[in-house]
Amino acid sequence: MISMTGYAYREFQNEQVQLALEVKSYNNRYLDISIGTPPFLSPLEPLLRGRIKERVLRGRVELNIRVKELEEDLKVHVDQKAGVEYFDALQRLAAILQLEENPRLSHFLRLEGVFKTIKNRDLDWFEGILNSELDAALEEFNQSREAEGQAMARDILQ
Repeated sequence: MISMTGYAYREFQNEQVQLALEVKSYNNRYLDISIGTPPFLSPLEPLLRGRIKERVLRGRVELNIRVKELEEDLKVHVDQKAGVEYFDALQRLAAILQLEENPRLSHFLRLEGVFKTIKNRDLDWFEGILNSELDAALEEFNQSREAEGQAMARDILQ
């Protein structure tokens, strides 16, 4: 007898990233899969859903993935037009308020849109790590379901 309730937790860490996967399930007549990932991993959801379907037949299964990037590959873009517009607006404001102060670089650091960051993420790399870690988590998850099922069977027989 295998229970529909189960739980597993896995962590992975290297120099670039720290991942945490949590799989848990509850009773449900059909297979109902819920996946929570950071937005950049959303394209991998169909693959993750398929891996779960290979190993689970029934129940409400929740997979939550948390990612903490320890080393980021990013590019910073300066929006010159936004900078010029802000500069002009700050100068006008200073004139209206009769301030002698000119806009400084520190003023621009707080303004939205002057600096834009683009993170370069290799989805294929994340897919490989997630496949491996999800397989291990699902193995642990199914073992917890079997243990729960055996405990239930003993309770029923008593």
